Amino acid sequence: MKQYRAKHQGHVERTIGEAINLGLTRIGLTILLIIVAILALASLVTTYIFPYTNFETPFNSFSYVLVSLPLIGGALFFITKFSYFNRVQSSRVIAVCASISFLFSIIWVSIFSSYPPNADQWIAVNCAQMLHNNEVDLLNQSGLLQVYPFQTGLVLWNELVGSLFGFSNWTAFRLLGCISVPIIVLFLSRTAELVFDNSKVGSVCAILSTVFLPLSCYASFIYGTLPSLAASLIAFWFQIRAIRIQANDAGKCLRLGITSCVMFFIALFFKLNSLIFLIAAEAVWFFTAILRKSGGLLIICMLNIAVYFSSSFIPNYIVENRTGIEVGSGVPKTAWIVMGLQESDRAAGWYNEYVTQYWGAAIDGSYDAYQNANKQIEADLSERINEFCSNPLYAVDFFSEKVLTQWSEPTFQSLWCSFTGTGTVSQDGKLAGVNASFDGDSLLQSSLLDGMLHKGYVVYCDTFQSIVYIMIVAGLVFMLRRPTELHSAIFAIALFGGIIFHVLWEAKSCYTFTYFLTALPIAAQGILYIRGFIMRNSTTRTTLHHLRDAN
Repeated sequence: MKQYRAKHQGHVERTIGEAINLGLTRIGLTILLIIVAILALASLVTTYIFPYTNFETPFNSFSYVLVSLPLIGGALFFITKFSYFNRVQSSRVIAVCASISFLFSIIWVSIFSSYPPNADQWIAVNCAQMLHNNEVDLLNQSGLLQVYPFQTGLVLWNELVGSLFGFSNWTAFRLLGCISVPIIVLFLSRTAELVFDNSKVGSVCAILSTVFLPLSCYASFIYGTLPSLAASLIAFWFQIRAIRIQANDAGKCLRLGITSCVMFFIALFFKLNSLIFLIAAEAVWFFTAILRKSGGLLIICMLNIAVYFSSSFIPNYIVENRTGIEVGSGVPKTAWIVMGLQESDRAAGWYNEYVTQYWGAAIDGSYDAYQNANKQIEADLSERINEFCSNPLYAVDFFSEKVLTQWSEPTFQSLWCSFTGTGTVSQDGKLAGVNASFDGDSLLQSSLLDGMLHKGYVVYCDTFQSIVYIMIVAGLVFMLRRPTELHSAIFAIALFGGIIFHVLWEAKSCYTFTYFLTALPIAAQGILYIRGFIMRNSTTRTTLHHLRDAN
């Protein structure tokens, strides 16, 4: 009798745990569904673009909306009829797509091989060169390591590449981006198969990520965006595998979980913004561990916390030991939030140089300097929140512009990554330190800068973006219509986190690129869901027609 009661109590606890798991997931998916539905509608009626100079001044162009709308309708019809992935093994589709995306990235990098890096890319390469040349005084005077400590890992990588191939060999620097692209396609698709337990989702996801041209275009971006994303997706893949086998093989689950932690270390080493993906993973580890009462999953959860701190401590420690320069904590994080809530000559919440007034505090690094900086930042934040509260209509207008300039800009600044900031023509002082793009010195460069290829690329990306938003909505509906455990919503959690983070943080459409990309598995499931719905209705109509004929 006691044995029966214990067994019954365990069953009840599991049932309650599963109900909590499914309930939390359902609430989160419903909120995300509403948000993405709004983005889908907005993408149909707005298209934010940049001037041909590639200055960061996005504006809405209704002419692109008019051109894209009929293309969206035609593409949606084609997608619901396309069935190539039904006839070919998913592994073959994924392999072919990864190869094609790699080829696209190589072609793109070859077009821009002579273009030097700009903006933050240039800062990281410049720091790496000073570090390599042991120009400690110059490096210390610049204050770059103190102001941008989150770039230390990238600086060390750039030093390695520059020392091997030369600090002006831009193709060598961009090679990592080219390698990262097929890895992203591969592991995004493989993880999609695991999450949705459907090989067809992996095939569709591979196709979507390959025809999402900004992914290959980002290969020219000498920054940590692509390698960090690739490592994050590999970490997701190991995590989902670990959770799926946890009940049957705790030892293998722990090994896979530790491997996931290592990949997150690499992701954060290249770019700290992958913290959003780590938080998504941590949420899954933690709640799954609690609901399953798994000590092993809690250990992995704790390891990821250690990963977060070590990913910045280790590169900073290496640089400090080599140079004797104390890296410090950088500009207070709250300064970036305040800037993200302010007006800018670029767009609402975009960079406005607010943080530059705190470079001195970051370089000084003393306790008093940071205390004074934080007091001023807190005062500015409080003042801005009061402005929004006292004028709700202004707040709606501000955040609408901020969200749309990030999420309804279809190229995700993929052309900006290759073109901008390398020329000599300033924008009449409106944007301090910002220069126009180089004129293209080849037919392809010129056409991509301000010719027909540029216009065609924007139309293509605009059409693709709207379709993906619509299909993400369909995919979320599918997830809500069936029991979805928390780990199966990993991509949805990452997308939700990215949207909320950049409502508050500094805005830029290139920042939202990674979250849009990692939502493609949901869009892939949405395509299959809509195709299945259409086929079922078609079969039903055909059957009824035959029955009427028979009668």
